[in-house]
Amino acid sequence: MKSLFAALALLLSLNSVLAQDAQGNDTPGDWVVTHYKPFGLWDSVCDQAKRDGSIMKRCYLRYVEVFSPAPKFAAQFLFITPEKEGLKVELGIEKGTLFKGKGLKIINDEKELWSFDPNMCLNFGECVFEGDEAEIFITAMAEPYEQSSKLISDFTDRHGAGRLLDWDLSQFSDAVSDFKIQSKQRKLIK
Repeated sequence: MKSLFAALALLLSLNSVLAQDAQGNDTPGDWVVTHYKPFGLWDSVCDQAKRDGSIMKRCYLRYVEVFSPAPKFAAQFLFITPEKEGLKVELGIEKGTLFKGKGLKIINDEKELWSFDPNMCLNFGECVFEGDEAEIFITAMAEPYEQSSKLISDFTDRHGAGRLLDWDLSQFSDAVSDFKIQSKQRKLIK
């Protein structure tokens, strides 16, 4: 849940990003956005902060969808970040979510290209793909399909409401390309 609220804060602010210092204190003023470029639903973002006399840099690709406002707040997000051994994909899901069928799938013209049952990773409210799993997922989302490619999440939320999130992937390939270029320029990936 903490990751979900952090993701929402990221979405709401382009000039400051919710972050924590080494003591766990929120320090949004420390992070300065050095790159921001939207691609439809997807945002390619880089920022930096001063830590212990040096500059800490980071980049990420994100989308956050708030599908239920307060008082029954609920959201789902997808973040891609550079890691030492490649890319990491984090799918933030509300605790109490129950996916239907395969739950999470990529489709193009109603043809299923990739699917995953995220129910197995709901204990912590997020699914994380790293290494080869992350590359397979990102590649499936970034394939240059026609404009009808979508990431579909079909589930019942923690409040018992049926949800079908339909994320447009038509600009995802360009977003990933920009994110990788920016990450390489900052020496966050090879």
